Amino acid sequence: MPSGLLDALVGEVGRRAEAAGWDQAVVLDDRGVLLGWLSQDALRSDPAADVAAVMLEGSVTFRPNGGIAETASWMDGRNVSSILVTSSDGTFLGVVRRQDLGVAGPTGARAEA
Repeated sequence: MPSGLLDALVGEVGRRAEAAGWDQAVVLDDRGVLLGWLSQDALRSDPAADVAAVMLEGSVTFRPNGGIAETASWMDGRNVSSILVTSSDGTFLGVVRRQDLGVAGPTGARAEA
């Protein structure tokens, strides 16, 4: 998932996200700690604004040692298709998409892209 620092411009991060095929991005500090995320609407806002002005804080994150079945169940229960993964110190590690988990969804069928 594309990222930007707090002082990055929305337009700059939005262009990187679009080029990479994403409609969201994360905001990190200079050590890679997750500070927030940018929704599709945020990336379409004023391109000259700092991402700090439009980012959403308080994102739910998961640790890489969480159980696959429990994570899939949590995602299914909240109807979310992806989650942010961080280390215990908040360092951003990546994104897990529901279809990547390889376990049956609530209808019994494996989630697919």
